[in-house]
Amino acid sequence: AHERNLITKLAKYAKVIDVQNSMTYAPDLFDVAKKLIEKKATGIYNIVNPGAMSPYEIMELYKEYVDPHHSFERVEPKQLDQITKAGRSNCVLSCDKLREEGMELPDIHQRVKEALQGYKKSVSS
Repeated sequence: AHERNLITKLAKYAKVIDVQNSMTYAPDLFDVAKKLIEKKATGIYNIVNPGAMSPYEIMELYKEYVDPHHSFERVEPKQLDQITKAGRSNCVLSCDKLREEGMELPDIHQRVKEALQGYKKSVSS
């Protein structure tokens, strides 16, 4: 797996934050961007999968799908401020405008599970 892959990055951390954020599954981004271009849609669109997840939740699923022996601990935002140099932005974005264009992306929880299944195959081959 690539070093810039979110799952690869999170798996390296002993502590992960438990704050919800919007996320985008890259293949969904490409599909929706293509459709918006074809429709000649203009304006600002939040191309995010519905739902939100925290890095902590992703690593819980990582244990389930990839490595049951992986260990990490939950960090609250206040604790993170004490151990990192830069602050974080956390946000959950609306995808209502995409829905209005008739574009419904799969829920992020489903996509993260699929990504973890693919990740396991890539690291075990």
